[in-house]
Amino acid sequence: MNSSVIVIGGGWAGLSCAVELVAAGYQVTILEAAPQLGGRARGVRFGELMVDNGQHLLIGAYHHTLELLNKLEYQEYELFSRLPLRLLSNDGSDTQTGLILAPYLPAPLNLAWGLLTMQGFDWSARFSALRFALRMRLRAFTLSEDQDLGSLLRDCGQSTELIHKLWEPLCLATLNTPFEEASAQLFLNVLRDSFSRHTRDTDILLPYGDIGQLLPARASNWLKLRGVNIFTGRRVTRLLHNAGGITGVTCGEQEYLADQVILACPLEESRRLLPKLPQLSTLSESLQAMGSYPITTIYLQYAAPIHLPYPLYGLLGTHAQWLVDRSHCGQPNLLAVVISGPGSHMEMTREELAQTIIAEVAERLPKLSQPLDFMIIKEKRATFRALAGVNKYRPENQTPLTGLWLAGDYTRGSYPATLEGAVQSGVQCARLIIEH
Repeated sequence: MNSSVIVIGGGWAGLSCAVELVAAGYQVTILEAAPQLGGRARGVRFGELMVDNGQHLLIGAYHHTLELLNKLEYQEYELFSRLPLRLLSNDGSDTQTGLILAPYLPAPLNLAWGLLTMQGFDWSARFSALRFALRMRLRAFTLSEDQDLGSLLRDCGQSTELIHKLWEPLCLATLNTPFEEASAQLFLNVLRDSFSRHTRDTDILLPYGDIGQLLPARASNWLKLRGVNIFTGRRVTRLLHNAGGITGVTCGEQEYLADQVILACPLEESRRLLPKLPQLSTLSESLQAMGSYPITTIYLQYAAPIHLPYPLYGLLGTHAQWLVDRSHCGQPNLLAVVISGPGSHMEMTREELAQTIIAEVAERLPKLSQPLDFMIIKEKRATFRALAGVNKYRPENQTPLTGLWLAGDYTRGSYPATLEGAVQSGVQCARLIIEH
């Protein structure tokens, strides 16, 4: 039997790390401060329904997540509704704007065809968008130095219309950061993995039911069957260490001893728990330099099933950015409205925001009746700010303190703060511990 490991945090990074370690024969204990597992991707109650704590989408390029679910002995068809990607938006006119990929063409030809046949753009704009995509592909989607996405798009001749109607909505959806300050390199990484490798990588995966039933519940069952102790409602108050490195943690008056400790908690918790030691000062400064951005989800419940033009439907020029038809999640009367990043909506009261969103949806989709009920979820620290140059602050999984590790979507990696980024970090952390 290998050494004992404590995983602090039962979110997607912590659970994926635990699964990988247990499969390799490690003794693992999970300590989660909240009353349930899942972290920032968990289920919450809305009346008689269970919904996501914020609408989550997965795509076919999330290979680490799909591999993990396969390791838990689940097949994709049991878990998701897989749909071809259609990035269409309503700008208040009679013409829909956006991108429909060709599912019958191999990548990247499917994207090229989609850009050349974009709705709501003239031929000049279509060729301009295609030239940008080809130029980035010739660069292997790599910049010599990171810059903000707005500057890159303008340097590459993208018009204000293209930016506003195509690239800006895509940036907010993937990086949760305004395009004028977002990391162009992280955005290109998403384009590379989603659009340039396999046609199915661009598909949208909508989980059946709430997000908490997808990975958290299934990973928990798998781990418990293998003897893993999972404690919820256990907030770690201090990391124990000596001259040789980490020795365990405390939860109030109780001590848990281990050879390795993994901080798989949110960025703010990792900052709080890091011991104030000279060898960790640079790491602490890096974590302090990373900020957070919110994601707001408004659920609208209707009396009858809703029918959006497409499962994922954008609104331009409104507070509401993306609408998700949750009939594909088994909830036909429910609409999820997503607002990514900061904005004036964060200053509104819940009632003000609800009435604003309801009015915007009714104006753009007049066939919908008035909703019966609503629920607003504001995750104020949903993601790290994916600013230009942020990767120089993102820490490695291994820390300078022997036995102390980090796992989470904010750690060093090629992805922004996504479910795939969290799983990727957790798996990578576990494999480094096994190799170490």
